[in-house]
Amino acid sequence: MKKIALCMGLALWTLTVSPPAAAQSAACTTTDGSKVVNGLLSSLTPVLNKTWPSLAVDLGLDPMKDVYEGPIKLGCKYGGHEICGAQAASCEDMWADVDVSSINGLAYMQFEDLAVTKLQAASGTQVCPFNSKASGGSYSCSYSGMGAGNAYLIDNSQISATLSKIKVKVKCNLGGFAYKWTETVYSGKAKCYGNKPSGNATLNFCAGTCASGSAPATLAYSAVDKLNIQLSGLSCDVSPDYNPVSWVAEVLAPALESTIVKKITPPIKDALNDLLKDQLPFPTKCGP
Repeated sequence: MKKIALCMGLALWTLTVSPPAAAQSAACTTTDGSKVVNGLLSSLTPVLNKTWPSLAVDLGLDPMKDVYEGPIKLGCKYGGHEICGAQAASCEDMWADVDVSSINGLAYMQFEDLAVTKLQAASGTQVCPFNSKASGGSYSCSYSGMGAGNAYLIDNSQISATLSKIKVKVKCNLGGFAYKWTETVYSGKAKCYGNKPSGNATLNFCAGTCASGSAPATLAYSAVDKLNIQLSGLSCDVSPDYNPVSWVAEVLAPALESTIVKKITPPIKDALNDLLKDQLPFPTKCGP
């Protein structure tokens, strides 16, 4: 089973790495800093993963309603040239008007492999360059930088999209504006499935080794900077109301994929950042 981590219960974390002795000396190194921050991110991941399913439901991400209503470009090669050509005209455009009324399955998303990709180290307590108000307490060494992680769906789960309306249309041109017309060549509904969705993200962070207190180190700030989601393997089962044609499912899935990704990425990113914010400082603030 794959995993992505976003959770809210601090009682679930177990810090697996203590700050190296060198990190507590005057020489605060990037090598020691990477070990410290990777330990914090590793401990944070199961917390995030445990919290995400219920959070996705509470925030209206699963199911996500009223996802998209509008056109999806297809291109004249999917029968448009033949339809217009049979009327001594040329195909000017071909598209599908769709209503993606809901998406299910985003609560099954999990996170894994959260790790440092770039880090800067400094002695003492430094201001976080990504958020000046972020504070983890008093540090012997401060760390800031970038990290990365991956997302996946729990085994045997899938993302599904319900298309309550599909109307495939073609615009023909007989040689001037007065001789243009639009025909509906297909009408129906569909259910589309993504069996192997995946994703990756980059994040910014600020952390430090504690100068005092019960925690050896703390993560004071973390936020997703960029989120990239792929719905590879999207397939659609169509139910025609008018003029059933075999190619609709074949051409609709890849054309629909990018539209769905654009609609679901921003709210998922916002939800992840809300979840991260609720956990910080993690596991707790430095100090008595």
